[in-house]
This record gives sequence, structure tokens and C-alpha cells, in this order.
Amino acid sequence: MFLRVDSIYIPVANMDEAREFYAMKVGLPEFYEEDDFIGFTIGETKIIPMESDETDSSVNIGVVVESVKKSTEELEERGIEPERIIDQELGIDIVQFEDPFGNSWLLVEE
Repeated sequence: MFLRVDSIYIPVANMDEAREFYAMKVGLPEFYEEDDFIGFTIGETKIIPMESDETDSSVNIGVVVESVKKSTEELEERGIEPERIIDQELGIDIVQFEDPFGNSWLLVEE
């Protein structure tokens, strides 16, 4: 039934801060901009921070990376302090970080 995830909308309180975080710190390529949202991409999936007054809503996004270690080092070089989590049941390393608005990202090695 479903073929792929097209878009993920992320609530943010400030578009300038969102651009700074997602473009400069996370390193996502930007493909589109309007007054109340910016479009970034991860592969074919669109990541769209949208300005929102909802301060109590947040999302959790899981992405697959080639190397958790390399991704962690890149994030740290850009000023993000990810947390390493080891899932004992699955036997995998997971790295978690949050954007300035409380949205959580989980990085898992394929």
C-alpha cells in the first residue's frame, strides 16, 4: 500500500533558528523556502520545519546512516552534542540528538 515517506513536517518556533540548525549544524541540503516553512531533503524524503505556536508538540525522527561513529563526529564538529544509546536487546548503537525546539533525531547504522 505505502511506497515511501514523502515528507516529514517538524514544528519549530523560529524559522531563522531552524535554518541555522538544519542547514548549518546538521548539514541538510535546502531545496525550498516559503514564509512559514523551509524544505530540506534526506534522500528522497522531504524534511519540512514549519513555524508553529504549538510549543508542546514535537516529533521523533529515525534515520539510517552509514556510520554512527562518523555521523557522531560530524555532529560534534558542528556543535551538536549527541547522546549514544546502546540497545542491548537489538545489539545496536543509536545516537540521539535534539533540535532547539525539542524534536528528537535517532541515528541508526544500517
